[in-house]
Amino acid sequence: MSNIKIIAIHQGNELYGSDRSFITTVSILLKSKKFDLDIVLPSKGPILELINQLEGNFSINYEKMSILRKSDVKRLNFSFLFSFFRRKNIKKYDVVYINTIVILDYILLKLNKNQKKIIHVRELPKGLKLLFFKRILNRSNAYLIFNSNATKNTFKSLKVKGMYTVDNGVNGFTEVNKIEEINNLNLLLIGRINSWKGQDLLIKAIHEIPDEFKTKISVKIVGDVYEKELKYKDNLIKLLDNYNLSKTVEILPFTKEPQSLFKWSHIIIVPSKQPEPFGRVAIEAMSASRPVIAAAHGGLKSIVVDKKTGLLFEPNNAKDLASKIVYLLSNPSYIIKMGEEGKKRFEEFYSTEVYEKKILETFDEILKK
Repeated sequence: MSNIKIIAIHQGNELYGSDRSFITTVSILLKSKKFDLDIVLPSKGPILELINQLEGNFSINYEKMSILRKSDVKRLNFSFLFSFFRRKNIKKYDVVYINTIVILDYILLKLNKNQKKIIHVRELPKGLKLLFFKRILNRSNAYLIFNSNATKNTFKSLKVKGMYTVDNGVNGFTEVNKIEEINNLNLLLIGRINSWKGQDLLIKAIHEIPDEFKTKISVKIVGDVYEKELKYKDNLIKLLDNYNLSKTVEILPFTKEPQSLFKWSHIIIVPSKQPEPFGRVAIEAMSASRPVIAAAHGGLKSIVVDKKTGLLFEPNNAKDLASKIVYLLSNPSYIIKMGEEGKKRFEEFYSTEVYEKKILETFDEILKK
């Protein structure tokens, strides 16, 4: 019996959360030896380093896609539509797998009755954007896989072929040593620098911390911006200068090997100003036995067990975030204990082994329909 042929489309070429999640999924499909994959990307980039390590029957292709990004909407830039009506040669595939909801041409592509369309939903749009994407998904005639219950609950009453929830899983940093002793406190925020990830909120929180505690804190903010969004990084540098925090907070470029940063850290901060669909960095922290201080909305509320694997703070409240940092600095034994509990929770719910089992079960169930 021949393998099931899948075209797997991804909108990015970097190594941020959705990129790594895409690699995890396709690697599991290939590992099962039941699927042959044609991977489609918009262009070459850092993601190829991981793709080239995959084992199995696959190819890599590059194609212009109709990708709707937030910046396009804000600037009323609709150049993403130029490739929208191009005809796609997908008749030879049994499954069209689309990673994220922003690849509009493939989402609206009509398939024959023997083909399956699977869309992996990893976004939490709001307001008019949510209404727009609901309408698009209703026209997709697809099966939807959500990366968290928070994401699924956002898209209610959709008229699609099926809806499933599979929490993300990661390899994590299981070889990072547990924290043995804490003198000064090392805080890490890692991720794309933009308007809603909360890098500025963390800086404001550090400013709110009393001076006697501030001298015991070191902060690393790690990440880059999209080419057209340099202002966000510039604003962070100005904020550090205004608060005289340049010696306390260090801004570093994105790294494809963040393990050393997790090893350096005592606590991971996820201060997202808008709800996270999931919260990949939080489970990476848990895999490394590091507690998480996270904004109490979106997928993070399900991942972080307050006062057990970390602390939740009121979203967009710099003073509340500051109080949580001071609390753990004053109670260092809690940092070690929460990190240990987080590692247990990671292994039970968010490891790649758990994800592999659930994603293959979901694909099998869809293919039987």
